[in-house]
Amino acid sequence: MSLRRIVSLFLLLVTVFLLVTSVILYVMPHGRVAYWAGWSMWGLSKDQWTDLHMDLGLFLLIAAVFHVVYNWRPILTYLKSRDRRRVVFNRNFAVALGLTLAVLVGTLLQVPPFRWIPDLNAVAKDAASARYGEPPYGHAELSPLPSLAGRLGFELEPALERLRAAGFRAVDPEANLLTIARANGVTPQALFEVIVAGGEENATHGGGEARPPAAGLGRMRLAEICARGGYDPQAAVARLAAAGIVAEPGQRLRDIAGRNGMTPGEVLKVLQSR
Repeated sequence: MSLRRIVSLFLLLVTVFLLVTSVILYVMPHGRVAYWAGWSMWGLSKDQWTDLHMDLGLFLLIAAVFHVVYNWRPILTYLKSRDRRRVVFNRNFAVALGLTLAVLVGTLLQVPPFRWIPDLNAVAKDAASARYGEPPYGHAELSPLPSLAGRLGFELEPALERLRAAGFRAVDPEANLLTIARANGVTPQALFEVIVAGGEENATHGGGEARPPAAGLGRMRLAEICARGGYDPQAAVARLAAAGIVAEPGQRLRDIAGRNGMTPGEVLKVLQSR
């Protein structure tokens, strides 16, 4: 039995499984959607896939350290010139360093092809959101039912009666949707559909305030929001500029908000003002 060979094979296997979890996490719905719709793949939930990915990543790093230790001599030969003198910054090292810097800088500057990776990720997650459905707001399943009713403008008691009439157990007025869903083996989304089945949901909530912005808007680019709302992108940029907000049509709403020290909801409110 060779520890060196075990480390190499372990590194190979962990890399394969980490590739699988990376692909799953890449196409997985946004967290708010996964929790809301009870998303799972191959019987594993979002949290389980995330835990697997983190643990595999940690052990990949540990195995990589051992792999470097056991292969230190070959690595040193990669740093030698043709006359066998040790030269750290030889052509091989320069190319490897250049590629590494290109990935780091290209990703931070969001230039092609590096920006294509997060863009494709956004497309995949948005498609999953359209397939599984969005919650009324982020992590709505964790809100106690009175809070949920207050934010969305439906009557609590009739909603509780609808849940009980549908045969759901453990319908506690102070519980949240996730607790009730787990007690009944369903998703928070399924419970919510029963709650609003009576048409009690209104366009406003307590005090006539507008509903919170739809979850996921922060990831949308300003041009996409303008297309949905029927705004001219340049007019929207001018409106934001008049309020002291620097923005470009190609920027995501959350990036605009962060750059200007605001929340996406605050930027959206300015955009929608007439």
